[in-house]
Amino acid sequence: MPQLVLLLLGVPYLRKRWKGLFAAGLFFLVAGIFVFIDALDNALYFPLNAFAILFIIEGLATLMIASSGVGGQRVLRYVKGLFVLLAGSLILAGHHHGHFALSMIFGALFLTDGVLQCLAAYVVRYQRWRYAFAGGIAEILLLANQETALRKFIGNWCRDRAGGRYVIPQEEQLADDKRPDFRMHSSRFDGPVPIELKLADKWPGSRLFERLENQLGGDYLRDTRSSCGIFLVVNQGGRGIWETPKGRLAFDELVMALQDEWQSLAPKYPNVADIKVIGIDLTKRGGKAAAKAIKANQAKAGQIEEE
Repeated sequence: MPQLVLLLLGVPYLRKRWKGLFAAGLFFLVAGIFVFIDALDNALYFPLNAFAILFIIEGLATLMIASSGVGGQRVLRYVKGLFVLLAGSLILAGHHHGHFALSMIFGALFLTDGVLQCLAAYVVRYQRWRYAFAGGIAEILLLANQETALRKFIGNWCRDRAGGRYVIPQEEQLADDKRPDFRMHSSRFDGPVPIELKLADKWPGSRLFERLENQLGGDYLRDTRSSCGIFLVVNQGGRGIWETPKGRLAFDELVMALQDEWQSLAPKYPNVADIKVIGIDLTKRGGKAAAKAIKANQAKAGQIEEE
């Protein structure tokens, strides 16, 4: 889409404003490099709340001027303003379900932008349009790395091996409106087991320790019928080392440290019999081949959920 917009604006218009465009591009390049470097040590210093406040201001401003648009422009402004305002509010809320909603919003935006980029490149056929088309395809494929796709794959794998012994619904709503990734129900007794999935690549080590206690132990196991839980941690190869309260750990060490952490926390939760920390290292199970298997099973996952 940026290529199409620039083409429609025309060369004379762009030549007059090349300094401003160059400065804006340089700013976003530096900001991207800063965020990338900032994320390498598992400790984020990016002012996320300030970023969210800018989102909210932009959303409110867009809604205020939306009525001045004509026809479809007015509708697009309202939609944009509402989405930006919602995204900023969810970032400030910082809740688990807020993160899920943000994933869905940005996933939808990636999909829409990727499709539009492919269409624009194919229709206009500007210079090097094939590169832009490939970029649109890559943007769409980014969705396959989201937690939702992996959760569907794992849910299907467990369901195919249930043999009538259990059912495993995804994001089942609890009495307090919490939604664990999975909740396994046995066909022989009433004792649901919540399972929380974490993509280790996307979580700082210290936050994984915090989520183990507060989210799984403190929230999902408050149900008097539940006494056991599973903390499922998946490594897709995006990180090699995690900074944790126990020091710098590789993935296998991280899984063991999380299990040891629960053993030390167990006396604080007398109603919880046990929490098992399970680590799945995709880099030891084919790496890219495993990621391809997840993509191949996405269609099957969608069909089963619809049924």
